[in-house]
Amino acid sequence: MSRADGNPWNDLIAIDALAAQGQEWENFYAQPLCNPTRRTLTFGNYTGTGGTLVCKGWGQQQPPVPATLAGELRKLGYETAAFGKWHIDPSSSPNKGWWEAPFEFGFDAWRALNGANVGGHCNSRDYFDWTRADDGVLTATNQYHTEAVALAFMDWWQETSRPRFAYVCFQASHLPLHAPPSYLLPSGYPTPKNAREQYEAMLVAMDTLVGTMLSIVDLRDTFVFLVGDNGTPPEALRPGQDASRVKWTTYEDGVNVPMIAVGPDIRPGTTPALGHVVDFPGTLLELAGGAASATMEDTVSLVPVLRNPASRVRRCLICDREPTKDPRFRDHDTCAVLEAPGVLFKARYDTPPSRPTRKTYYDLIADPVEEHPISAKDPSWAAWIGEADAALGAYGVGGDSSGGAHPKR
Repeated sequence: MSRADGNPWNDLIAIDALAAQGQEWENFYAQPLCNPTRRTLTFGNYTGTGGTLVCKGWGQQQPPVPATLAGELRKLGYETAAFGKWHIDPSSSPNKGWWEAPFEFGFDAWRALNGANVGGHCNSRDYFDWTRADDGVLTATNQYHTEAVALAFMDWWQETSRPRFAYVCFQASHLPLHAPPSYLLPSGYPTPKNAREQYEAMLVAMDTLVGTMLSIVDLRDTFVFLVGDNGTPPEALRPGQDASRVKWTTYEDGVNVPMIAVGPDIRPGTTPALGHVVDFPGTLLELAGGAASATMEDTVSLVPVLRNPASRVRRCLICDREPTKDPRFRDHDTCAVLEAPGVLFKARYDTPPSRPTRKTYYDLIADPVEEHPISAKDPSWAAWIGEADAALGAYGVGGDSSGGAHPKR
């Protein structure tokens, strides 16, 4: 999976080995940005924005945190811990900082945690100069962020004996792009000369540490899920990529992400079934012997597909980026993806401020890079267009909202 560019220096050896043991999802989706992806995974609901005030806090009392994945697992007797990038929400209390919030979100421990992005947020400057939180205690550190996260996870994993859930969020390969420490790269690794090469080197260094982490995890009785939180950053495009169709957008290069699942009774191989980060609460809670909270309206369990890759649990999913203050992304960018055997259909709704919604439709099997939109008047796609429009309308975009519940299948 990692030699797509033909450069053997970019092989992700540990991740490739994990994929060889487990199940790879060809059609797995996240939100177009890291913060909404984390919120979607945490709460089991599609969410387009939020948590952007993590460092400063809300400044006033907020409603209690709703049910969370970690909180529900804690109720089932699991010890829970978070590592690395937080970037979900601050505490609901105006008197508490982000470094105290994780307990409220269901975590018993949190180590080597940073509030948002290390590049200038929450008193962090870069991967070698950042502020970390360990169970609510803040310290400044010069330890390489990716390594600090991996080592903190390993310490906690080895000291915890009861059933446990670890939420590990590497900052890599988020900005700022850089050359990682050479000892985390293969011998002879060439010095990165540009942003793309730095991006790739950061992934290789992370892969080295993933291998170290997995060396202490018994996959005979542990489930491991590895997933991306959004697509390629526009600062590190691979050859041929369009900067207007990557991270921040609901084009495929912005929301279609890798997902690997490994563990007891998970059938190895690949699956074309649809899945979304919103499905982690439903999936993990079922694997733990429980069920998703009623407030987790958009999650479904992927367990049937994990047991049988030919199974399907979703007909439709939603990816969403609400308007931002960035002038490049002031529109509301939303998509629906529908799947059936032999068909992968996508509808994109782009709603600029004070302008009609622009609707485009794609056959992702024949046109995976979304270069040739389907005509809205094409009768052969009329049923698919109608179904996608209805799903997006139920979600509440495009001026077609029926006020219904979020689509799950």
